[in-house]
Amino acid sequence: MSNIPNSAMPKAKQHDPDAAPKASTKKKPDRAETLTDRASAAAEAATAAVKANPKTALAIGATLVAGIAAAVAGPSVLAKTKDAPAKGKKPAPKSKAK
Repeated sequence: MSNIPNSAMPKAKQHDPDAAPKASTKKKPDRAETLTDRASAAAEAATAAVKANPKTALAIGATLVAGIAAAVAGPSVLAKTKDAPAKGKKPAPKSKAK
């Protein structure tokens, strides 16, 4: 246990280890309801932001499209560049079979 006096920590409470935890009388909402509420609130906020700043929303949308295109095209470009020889370097000579 801590040796800090209660006067130094007024919010500290004494805990009785034998006491049973109190049952919550407040009904917790379903997780799906909470997530649905959060999603609808976020959609409303995004709609309000787009209406207030249409040019900014357009710029953000263009940035997202460019990012998605880069994420999709990146691996295929990388695969093509690995197969091709580097610029300025000649491919290794093929050995002749005897």
